[in-house]
Amino acid sequence: MKRKIGYKIKEIRMSLPDKPSMEEFGKLFDPPASKGVVSNWENDYNYPNESRLKQIAKLGNISVYELLYGYKEELMSFDTGEEFDNYRKKIIDQINNNKNSVEKSFLNNKTTLINMIKNEIASIELELEKIDNNNSNSIYPENKDIIYYQLEELIDKLELKIKEIENNPKYKFYIFYNIIYLIAEKEDIELSDIKFQSDLYDGLTIYVNNKETNVVKNLNNEILLHYIKDYHDWNTNIKLNKDKYYKVIDNPQDILN
Repeated sequence: MKRKIGYKIKEIRMSLPDKPSMEEFGKLFDPPASKGVVSNWENDYNYPNESRLKQIAKLGNISVYELLYGYKEELMSFDTGEEFDNYRKKIIDQINNNKNSVEKSFLNNKTTLINMIKNEIASIELELEKIDNNNSNSIYPENKDIIYYQLEELIDKLELKIKEIENNPKYKFYIFYNIIYLIAEKEDIELSDIKFQSDLYDGLTIYVNNKETNVVKNLNNEILLHYIKDYHDWNTNIKLNKDKYYKVIDNPQDILN
């Protein structure tokens, strides 16, 4: 679930001398932020990036940690490697739990997809910052490096996908947490736009207004194209199903494979 910090950003803005408008507040940043961007922050539509989070925290005379979590930072310590491993597992579980947030009803277009990827990156960056703030000597350095490598590698992959979608998209749709996101009109999607074997999946599930309405087995590319064209809509999600045994599928259109 996305952490809500918009109220805190608005509180900081309104606490400044002359209570600047959103437009005036945006001009305090380097580079400046538009009125629309500030509005998106305050309404929790997306996060400020790392640089702007630091600038906002500085304007409010608080730490970035307090801005994000609503309370002052407390350094963590671990007495054993087992405690640290348990904490690492908790971090990974929290990231995996974010998958549940994509089961909402939303307009599946390019902007929505990019914003969701950016929110995913912000969520991972917050976890990295939490780890980085732990200065305990009892943490095994090699374990910390493993976590950093895995999470930073994921951030790099997501940032590359954003550039690909923004500048020169290869495909007319992408798969994000197994949900299909169109970046073209569904009438323009052809069989050749499906660049993977959909029959490797265990079928698909159709959600209308976030409620499961239909499950399709024995999937192939022709059937997948049919359901995209006939069922994909602003209130309908099409989700590809994998089995519970962590089947690995080579899908070039999958953002988080």
